[in-house]
Amino acid sequence: MKRILTLELRHELAKPFGKLTEEENVLAKARERKGLLISVGDHCSALLISWNEKPDIVVYDNVIMRMPASPEITKVIVEYEGAGEKETVHVMNPAGSITEETENAVKKAIQNRKGKIEIEGEEDLA
Repeated sequence: MKRILTLELRHELAKPFGKLTEEENVLAKARERKGLLISVGDHCSALLISWNEKPDIVVYDNVIMRMPASPEITKVIVEYEGAGEKETVHVMNPAGSITEETENAVKKAIQNRKGKIEIEGEEDLA
């Protein structure tokens, strides 16, 4: 079953919720955390990994601001082994939706407390 993002919900999710952190404060916030560190997005994931702050779960799509991620950023994420999985889980997830495959991959990673998920499509809703 694929979950589709409605126009109504799209407007609601466009508003920030929770605490937003400036890039220069991300490392301190990551170190203060209690529980899993889940990184969604290529830029954020590569920053955390390059700062040696090891995300437990990494979700990425090889795209930053609708442009292909640089080879350097992609290399940092692909070579990262700190998420515990020897193999990256690859899933399809069209824009504006969450597929059952994506949902299951995220649930499994959370249950295992480790994982790296490469999304073909869009990772924003994952």
